[in-house]
Amino acid sequence: MPDSTKKAKRAAAKQALQDAAFDNDRLALRVQYGALGYRSIDRGGIEILLITSRNTKRWIIPKGWPIKGLKPCDSAAQEAFEEAGVRGKVARRPLGKYIYSKLLKAGSKAVPCELQVYALEIHKQEKRWPEAGQREIKWFRPEEAIAVADEAELSKLIVAFIAHRAKSASIATAPEKRSSKRQKFGGKHLSLR
Repeated sequence: MPDSTKKAKRAAAKQALQDAAFDNDRLALRVQYGALGYRSIDRGGIEILLITSRNTKRWIIPKGWPIKGLKPCDSAAQEAFEEAGVRGKVARRPLGKYIYSKLLKAGSKAVPCELQVYALEIHKQEKRWPEAGQREIKWFRPEEAIAVADEAELSKLIVAFIAHRAKSASIATAPEKRSSKRQKFGGKHLSLR
């Protein structure tokens, strides 16, 4: 399919989502769980994993409906495996959440969804997974991921995640403060006076 046709399809689908008005009297807010996948690279940097949606080819994160019997964070990790073939350590608390509109079927009315997003430190890419070949999978530097993410709220969440990681890293490398003038070395207390 020519790039111009792909771009036109993406633009039309994006416009359909934007044009779809929510009928809040009849439509309940639905919940989905998503995984913001990342991996460590050289010199303490990271890369963010984004995938394309199946139909519109927008850059998004793996996400899906709750899975019976799984905690929300584990549902997010399972979606990351099914959609991108990745496995890793998932955070138990969400990074954040945002509302977006989802078309359930082509030509249908969009429904409002609350997406709860969990950080997933990726350690492995499987050779086979359920949706292999249905989506493009790509690693991005944080600034690139922020720029290409199709949902503005996802971009904001990536910015917040990067800021949180930077803050955590600076706290971890800060010198330890001592509350007294005595330190314990080799089982003995030494006075620092």
